[in-house]
Amino acid sequence: MATSNNNSFIDAAITELSTGIGKYAELATAIQRQTYSSPIERIGIMLQRINADKLEARKSGNEYSGIKPGQLLAFVQKVQNKICWSARRVVKSAVTEEAKECTNGMDFSQDFLDEVNVDPVDTRNIAKLVDEDFSQLTNIHNWLSSQMGDWGSQVDPLSYFIQKEPVSSTMTESGTDWVTTYETFDFEVTMDVLDKIAEELADKSTELDFARAERQLAQLAAA
Repeated sequence: MATSNNNSFIDAAITELSTGIGKYAELATAIQRQTYSSPIERIGIMLQRINADKLEARKSGNEYSGIKPGQLLAFVQKVQNKICWSARRVVKSAVTEEAKECTNGMDFSQDFLDEVNVDPVDTRNIAKLVDEDFSQLTNIHNWLSSQMGDWGSQVDPLSYFIQKEPVSSTMTESGTDWVTTYETFDFEVTMDVLDKIAEELADKSTELDFARAERQLAQLAAA
């Protein structure tokens, strides 16, 4: 039985993706417009909408330029990745009993859960929520793949978390080649990996800030 939206990060993850820019933000917006209460159903029915639009374009003699079916599979992975980051935020914002006393008993992890419309839960049970979401997303990922013929049967299964980076010096016929930098298969390892990624991003941000300051100071010195 599907988990209700208030015990899942899936719906909030899709909504957050819809606030971005690009094709996956557009896809997230289209998914959230579907009239089904379950986000899993909304993702699945999008494949039918896409196929119907492709058929309509072919009948009218036009070239279909909308969302490609395969992008739904990549989108499901993006949802799972977003869920992992949301879970990390909950875990990191959970304060110790001593810290709670210093902040009038406020638990900021629950504030975030309210923000993403997830029922209050002990942060020690966050892993279970993410595992359940991963199970649901794996099911819809497998179903989508099964609807895509031979191509779908060759698609990699859903990862608990995965990060890929473009290889700038390598191009394929379909575009940029990508290399997997991180891939995980359970909650605990994922949290460790996200900590490492966050540290790397912080280091890059510091380097950029330093370089920006150097340029600005050089301009001031030359004035």
